[in-house]
Amino acid sequence: MKKPRKCGTCSACCTTHGVTELEKPHATSCDKLCAKGCSIYGQHPPSCKEFKCLWLHGALEGADRPDRLGIVFDFNEPHNGVQSLSAREYGEGAFEEYAGREAVQTLSELAPVLMFKADGSRYLIKGPRHLINQALGR
Repeated sequence: MKKPRKCGTCSACCTTHGVTELEKPHATSCDKLCAKGCSIYGQHPPSCKEFKCLWLHGALEGADRPDRLGIVFDFNEPHNGVQSLSAREYGEGAFEEYAGREAVQTLSELAPVLMFKADGSRYLIKGPRHLINQALGR
């Protein structure tokens, strides 16, 4: 059994992901983020507590921690019975880097991956064509 991973100094999701309860949009740094991490940790919103970072859950290699890889991967809500993933750039250009391309390729062999650039714009959907079609209701 793998030893559980911890965030450590990584706080990439605090920039890449939106937090409805704090009216924080995607692709913007959270104003609750400080030098020691989350200034409201322990009282942080449900959407933060429920966030499912794939790296924390054992996906990818240990060296592919989101702040180092430049990409945060997480689960989306299933759509039409298909589980998909999100890949959000933390570092601009991370999708073009070798490690980023490899990580996306590995995960997209298992499920559709919706990719979002560092500015929050949708970039690409990559994955098994039949699963993408099913998710889209085709």
